[in-house]
Amino acid sequence: MNTEGGRNMSTIAASKAEQAKGKTGFSLIDCDVHPYMRDGLFDLAPYMTTEWRHRLGLADVSGWAKHINGGTVGMPKNEFYRISSGALRSDTAPPNGGVPGSDPAFVAQQLLDEYEIDRAILIGGPNSGHGAFPHAPSLAAVCSAYNDWILDTWCSTDKRYLAAILVPPTDAELAVQEIERLADRPGVAAIHMPVSDIAPGEKHFYPVYEAAQHYGLPIMIHPGATESIYVKAPRLSFVPTFYLEFHTLLTQPAMSSVVSLICHGVFERFPRLKYVFAECGFAWAVDVMWRLERDWKAQRVEVPWVKKHPFEYLESNVRFTTQPFYEAEKREQIHAVLDVIRAEKTLLFSSDYPHWDFDDPRRALADLPKPMRERVFSQNAIETFGDRLS
Repeated sequence: MNTEGGRNMSTIAASKAEQAKGKTGFSLIDCDVHPYMRDGLFDLAPYMTTEWRHRLGLADVSGWAKHINGGTVGMPKNEFYRISSGALRSDTAPPNGGVPGSDPAFVAQQLLDEYEIDRAILIGGPNSGHGAFPHAPSLAAVCSAYNDWILDTWCSTDKRYLAAILVPPTDAELAVQEIERLADRPGVAAIHMPVSDIAPGEKHFYPVYEAAQHYGLPIMIHPGATESIYVKAPRLSFVPTFYLEFHTLLTQPAMSSVVSLICHGVFERFPRLKYVFAECGFAWAVDVMWRLERDWKAQRVEVPWVKKHPFEYLESNVRFTTQPFYEAEKREQIHAVLDVIRAEKTLLFSSDYPHWDFDDPRRALADLPKPMRERVFSQNAIETFGDRLS
C-alpha cells in the first residue's frame, strides 16, 4: 500500500488514530465518499492516449471551446432538475477555490480527520450516470482514465482513500479487462458499476461477477441521477417533473435490482459475490423483501435455481449504505426496520460527503443499539471489503 505524502497535520492525526486503536482494527469506515474533478473530463486527458483525447474532444481545447455544445463529449448527468439546496455543500469547496470535494488534502482534513474515519471508499461523484452513455468503447476509455486518475491523485496521497474502480456496464468484456488490469493495484477496494437499462440479474453481467468474485471485489452501484432522463438509464415509473419527485424515487432501481439478482440466481452462481447498494436507502427493503419472500414460496417452481429463502441471500450477499438514513418519529420504528433487513450484517456506514444531505456519523446513527452501531461503523465493512482495507 502506498504511504501518505506530505500531509503534515492530517497525516499526524491519522497516525495517532491508528496507534490509539492498536490491534482492535478500524472503528469507522465511510463507504460512500464522492471525489470530484476540478475541470471535468479534462482532468482525465493526461491519462488517455492521444487518439482518445482527440476522439473525445479533450485535446488542445481551451477557453470557451471547452464548454460549447458538441465541442467535447459529455457524460450523462442530471440535465432537468435544479437542486435548490445546492447539490454540494458550499463549505466543502477547497480554501484555495475550486469544485467542492476536489482537493484530497482538504477532504482528508474536513472529513477523515474531523470524524476520525479510518478508511473512505471513493465513488466518483459525476460517474454514477455513465451507464447511460451509448458508446461502450468511449466509456471504457473514460473509465480507465478515471481509475488511473483516482489512484494517482487520491489513493497514492493518503492510504485512507480506497477506490471503487469504474467499469463500463454495457460491455462486459471491456469491464472484465479493466478489472483484471487493476484488481491487484494498491488502493483498489471495489468495483463501481454505473446503473444502466440492463437488469443486473441478466447473463450479460456474469463475466463481470465472475471476475469480481475471483478477485474478492464487491460490486457497488449508486443512483445515477440519469434515471428516466436517458434511454439507456434505468427507468422510474414515470418521468418526474420536480427534483423532489426525482430524488425521492431514486430507490426504485435499487428495488428492482435486488429482486433481479435474487430471482435470476446470481448469488447461487456466485455465492461469494457481495453487492453494495450505495445511497439507495434501505427501509424499502422491508416491504420488497417481504413481498419477494411471500411470492417465492408460492411461485418457486418458476425459479428452481433460487434454492434459499430470499432473505438468506440478502443477509449473505447484499449490503446497503446508511445514507440517507431512515428518520422515523419513534426509535422503535427504526429498530424494527433494522431488524427486518438484518442490519447487523447488511448495513455499512456512509456519509455521502460532500453532498447536501451529508450524514454526520456522530448524530445520524445515534439511535442504533451500541453493538449494532459498532458493526455498522466498521465490522460489516471489514467483512465486505476484507484485506483490501489494510
